Amino acid sequence: MLHEVLMALAGYPSSVFTEVGGKAVEFMSFIHPGERALLNRVMIIAIDYMALRDFLRFYKCVPSPVKKESSSGGMYLRAFCNALDEVLEPYEKELSELEISALKDPYLPLTFVVSRAEKYSGLFRVLKDMISQIKEQNIYGCSLLGFVHRYLLTGVNDVKSAMKCILHNCHKVFFKQLSSWLLCGVLECGDEFLIKQQKKEDTVPSQSSLGTETFVSRNESLVKYPTYNDYFIDFSVVPPYISISSAYKILFIGQTILMFRSDPREKKVKKHKSVATIWGDRENEFCFKLKELQAMDTFNVSQFENTIEEIRLCVTEHLWELAVEDMKLFLQLKLIKDFFLLGRGELFAEFMHQAESILDKVPSRTSKRDVNRAFQVAAQKVLMTDEAALDKFYFFLPGRAEGVEIKGNGWELLSLKYKVDWPLHLMFTDEVLRNYDRLFSFLLHVKKTQYDLHHIWNDHMSIKNMNYKSKTALWQLRNNLMFVVDNLQYYLQVDVLESQYTILQTAISSTKDFEQIQKAHTIFQANILSQTFLLMSPVDDNTQSVSYRTRGFEDNPVHKTISTLLDLSKSFCAEQQNNPFDETNISKMQQEFHHSMSVLLQLFSTLRSHPCGAHLAQLRLRLDFNFWFSQYAKPSTLNGSF
Repeated sequence: MLHEVLMALAGYPSSVFTEVGGKAVEFMSFIHPGERALLNRVMIIAIDYMALRDFLRFYKCVPSPVKKESSSGGMYLRAFCNALDEVLEPYEKELSELEISALKDPYLPLTFVVSRAEKYSGLFRVLKDMISQIKEQNIYGCSLLGFVHRYLLTGVNDVKSAMKCILHNCHKVFFKQLSSWLLCGVLECGDEFLIKQQKKEDTVPSQSSLGTETFVSRNESLVKYPTYNDYFIDFSVVPPYISISSAYKILFIGQTILMFRSDPREKKVKKHKSVATIWGDRENEFCFKLKELQAMDTFNVSQFENTIEEIRLCVTEHLWELAVEDMKLFLQLKLIKDFFLLGRGELFAEFMHQAESILDKVPSRTSKRDVNRAFQVAAQKVLMTDEAALDKFYFFLPGRAEGVEIKGNGWELLSLKYKVDWPLHLMFTDEVLRNYDRLFSFLLHVKKTQYDLHHIWNDHMSIKNMNYKSKTALWQLRNNLMFVVDNLQYYLQVDVLESQYTILQTAISSTKDFEQIQKAHTIFQANILSQTFLLMSPVDDNTQSVSYRTRGFEDNPVHKTISTLLDLSKSFCAEQQNNPFDETNISKMQQEFHHSMSVLLQLFSTLRSHPCGAHLAQLRLRLDFNFWFSQYAKPSTLNGSF
């Protein structure tokens, strides 16, 4: 009888013991009712053990799945099974000892067997619950870590020890994958790791892709850097003891290693040379630290985060060296400022003169070529002969050949493209370059308006002695418009761009962390977008056939009012060329000007407590420092002043 009991506990049903709802079979009439109750307790333990063994037989030898939905095995499940085998060893050893005791003592009581086996009943119930959830919920890959960790939070020592064993075994797989990703940029069984690669069929080309930069060069060939931004964090499988910031660092490090493996400068050198250059003599050090973490019985969060941060710093310092020293980041930023932000004012003044006849009209098929030729002429005129710098920039105009519906003249549709050198494409992403293009369009519009107003002033100076007094309203409106546009231009170039650029230079000079440089540049661009009133609402990507004023900024009331004043200046210049002395139109424009200024002053007062209030106060100081325009505003429109 004892041998039948031991066989059942070992997972081998017999003719005496079969599973019927977890109870002994009823026809065992010769068994005493007291023993029947003990046998039922034995059967519960036996059934749980058999369920665990069935799970092991099915999953331990199953190969890794192609898809998560296949409900098969995988490296983590095999590690789970190996640990489960280890957890069951004491129970199986206990059965062997009981068998030896039964052979020595044929009168060994059943209670002795039950008492020795029943101490495992609690652990078996927990393990059976775990495998049931794994099968039902298809828990798979790295998600097993968080799943097992939940069971670790218990006060039952046997269960806690078992969970530590299982989690430690699963961590071996995790650290193997982690080392491969961090040190080599390779995903082993990527479907099971917390970093995953987007499926090719699911990947949709995005203009805001981190690693993809496209530039139309002078011969209109496309230059594309290899992409690695197809990788992402699967937050649904990130274990709860790994912070989100650490997960992002893990993603960043692996992506960067991938980026170095595609270094376009080393196409002819030995493969993975760039990766070896990153680590120098520290690769063995990092490998050893990761193995130390893997060998620990308990996952050490602080040591894990410190190791990830050390690896990140090593990678980002190498990136800093490449970007700042090899690729001359400061020079690239200066070029961005000179071209996108119109830092070379004399160049664009000459460009407007050279391209005026081209851009005053609706673009044609040849307009794009003609504009770029005009820019080259302008660069020669101002003695800018740096071919390497000029080759990085290219003007784009939608033409009829592109099949785009053309609305407006060339000035409104002009955009600027920039060729990004590797690895600076990490900083100058597609979205960043689109923002710079929006800034360029707005600043060019202000510059062109200023240019036209000064031309009108020059024309007026040639006729100022002809019946001067009768033209007082005309001169006053022109002077008011020039004053506003000149001071707006000064505010943009000096108060905003120069000051923010100085802050950016200081931030870059004070660090050797490339991620800090990226952060400083992001803040720089956000600040200038905000302080030039272009940061308000999402922008449609299809911006090639529309002017900057319809690119999503119409919700910004300050930008809208400034655009109204610029449009009024444009209308005034056109009026002076066609019908210069129409007093009715001049009077109407005067009213529009004073109304727009009243609205702008009202906005200054209303938004003074807003976060943007500081730079609005600076602009007001430029435009209305002696309250000259305030006197024209209606008292009801002004609630106060800064």
